[in-house]
Amino acid sequence: NNKNKSNNRRGHRSRPNNQSRQQRPKKNTSPDKIVKAYYILIEKLQIARRKYYDDFHHQDPNRVKKLRRIFESTIAELRNWENALDPDQQKLISNIKNSDDQTYSTINGLSPIGENEVAEEEIRDPHFIAKQKEAIDIYKEDTEESVGTMDDYRSYKGI
Repeated sequence: NNKNKSNNRRGHRSRPNNQSRQQRPKKNTSPDKIVKAYYILIEKLQIARRKYYDDFHHQDPNRVKKLRRIFESTIAELRNWENALDPDQQKLISNIKNSDDQTYSTINGLSPIGENEVAEEEIRDPHFIAKQKEAIDIYKEDTEESVGTMDDYRSYKGI
């Protein structure tokens, strides 16, 4: 046993450090695998971002620091992965990034160019309630302006 003078217990190989375990694209990886790896990293980033912003105002500052560190390390992991790509692989990923997402417009039968005009009647104020509409209808004919002071009002009301 003295032949193997490593610091590892029982002569086991040491575990590789974290950087060598990161996903690194291989030179001869198929485009489908590159795209899949890209989407996995994007999904991981979205999850980290959602967790960070959901708990941004959490009471425990250490929890917020940890979530921020995870979020930032996920961004760094994605950027390192993108930088390690071949030029052809980078072009493939840039085509995916710059492609149009037309899912919503396709489902709803809308033009993806944005030629849909919204009529003024279609815009609804979410804070405008039915009683306000009734009041507008009731007092539509009233064009008389109110003038006077609070003393005039009090004497009119008999206060």
